[in-house]
Amino acid sequence: MAIMLDIVSFDRQLAELPFTPILLNDYDTKVVEEKKKLNSFITRVYSSDTLDITPQCGCGFYNRGELLGTVCPNCKTVVTYPAEQEIRSTVWARVPEGIDAFINPLVHLVLASELNIKSFETMTWLIDASYRPNVKRPIELKNYLEQQFDVFGIRRGVNSFIQNFDRIMEILYKGPTLRGPKNTEKVDTLREFIRIHRDKFFSQYISFPAAMMFVIENTPTGRYADSKMEGAIDAIGTLNSIYHPTTPLSARKKENWMAKVQLKLLQYHAAIFDEFIGKKKGITRKNILGTLHPFTTRTVISSITANHRYYHLHFPYAPFTLTNKEHIQSKLFHRGYSPRAARAFVAEHVRNYHPMMSELHDELIADTPFDGIVCGFVRNPSLDRSSNQCLEITKVKRDPQDNTIGLSVMILKGSLGPVTQKCCYEELPNAGTYLEPCPPTTPGNRVWG
Repeated sequence: MAIMLDIVSFDRQLAELPFTPILLNDYDTKVVEEKKKLNSFITRVYSSDTLDITPQCGCGFYNRGELLGTVCPNCKTVVTYPAEQEIRSTVWARVPEGIDAFINPLVHLVLASELNIKSFETMTWLIDASYRPNVKRPIELKNYLEQQFDVFGIRRGVNSFIQNFDRIMEILYKGPTLRGPKNTEKVDTLREFIRIHRDKFFSQYISFPAAMMFVIENTPTGRYADSKMEGAIDAIGTLNSIYHPTTPLSARKKENWMAKVQLKLLQYHAAIFDEFIGKKKGITRKNILGTLHPFTTRTVISSITANHRYYHLHFPYAPFTLTNKEHIQSKLFHRGYSPRAARAFVAEHVRNYHPMMSELHDELIADTPFDGIVCGFVRNPSLDRSSNQCLEITKVKRDPQDNTIGLSVMILKGSLGPVTQKCCYEELPNAGTYLEPCPPTTPGNRVWG
């Protein structure tokens, strides 16, 4: 199923949450213990070069297999496998006292892209009374807006923007950057966008990105974080200063700080959607292969050194266990395990070797009519080469710490090089149907199992 962006109502999202969210308003980051607790909700810290696939809650407080399905008392999320955790925000914020509402960051992004001009950030000027454009020459749009605001008694600021939104948009439609026949289509598109999504523009609550988006990596050489997260982190810090100021804030100063929060959220969303998501090439990779589907996993590769066929894969213990846990649990049911006991056994031995788990792996492979379990093997992003091949898992490794997929070096030329290989079905006497590589063909062929 394809994925598309849409404008959402934060207040409606909050009402539909299946858990009680963490409210930023309740934590004062000037208190050390509260700051540590809040950080555990909004960030994920990794100190290893491999990702832990042990079941855990959103904050990591509960991280044992036998706790699978229980609710963490700390972050109120259900303990589940990391690969199955929804990218769902658990940290929310209620609009500060004295501020009418939050501006939806995606709406802000759309309006800024349509209204801002090269020498003048229109949206920033509208919501931030402290903004001064860094140009010496007169700006026609700025002079026009100042004149119209005086006529209608509108002031700059977040609250005024929310209260007078429709009037401000009508003023802009008639302004020097949008009036005239050449801008008719642009104005019509803006009007239609506002008509469809008007009820989602402003909200009393807003969510912050899920913790799995805020990744901090500890390495021997330092502590690293994605620079694209800076905007959201700064927004959290500024908003917390509004909730818990060291000295009382005037109404005007609170509005100016709130404008900074909105602009920092805009910075984050612009970085994520314009730079990170928008620049990924290819609809298939972006919307299908970029989405985690059931019975899929992603690992690095290594070469098979023993005798093997072209289509053989040697799969790592932990990813195979997690990807095929439903089939493993089914086999455990037939061995007398209850559903709860079967789930607990799998969860406990995802990263811990157990002889019976390896026995179940071998049974799954033996159950297939082929040499192994047939699977699609995808190498992103080379979708115009034979990066998607139909192969067979013929062996599961015994070492839970080895997270590499072993494959034939013969595949590398097809997946990575300029010449592709095509797999064909062939019938052999008394051997059934199996996949056999044909001689290399010209570039451009795709492999579909």
